[in-house]
Amino acid sequence: MTTATKTNELRQTGIHAIGEVRWGAHFCCFYETKQDLLETLVPYFKTGLESNEFCVWVVSQALSVEEAKQALARAVPDLERHLAEGTLEIHSHHEWYLRDGRWDSQRVGLDPKR
Repeated sequence: MTTATKTNELRQTGIHAIGEVRWGAHFCCFYETKQDLLETLVPYFKTGLESNEFCVWVVSQALSVEEAKQALARAVPDLERHLAEGTLEIHSHHEWYLRDGRWDSQRVGLDPKR
């Protein structure tokens, strides 16, 4: 549960151009190459893990889960520990957004009936 104090605190993003943001802030990243994407997301997740945050990376079509793990492992030496302890989850976009090959709005929290 996030407390009111937590939501007002600034936290590091690990992304130099963005710096600190309030908890729950959203932003969008445009990229041209796989390397562009990794140069943004690896420091972002590294900072989250260093701050003891629970991190979920839903990998876009541009990357495989294995490529994401390999890139993050170069920056986070104890990556396997985070995966084993469940402080980090890495999912393919198909696994996260689709169930049995079909869009599942309830799975991703977009069910209008909720």
